Amino acid sequence: MVSERPFVLTLHGADVVLAQKTSWLAKLVLRRARPVMCVSYDLAEAARRLGRMIRS
Repeated sequence: MVSERPFVLTLHGADVVLAQKTSWLAKLVLRRARPVMCVSYDLAEAARRLGRMIRS
């Protein structure tokens, strides 16, 4: 990640499954995103498991 600009991340489903396979990259992106939005409670839980605190 070259840019220091804030960005919004929206998680839809398959992206979380892929993120679990490359967790080092997912953790980096999740930490930098402001905010992270999830389309379901289950996706928010998966993002939490990857290390991002998400408000329900």
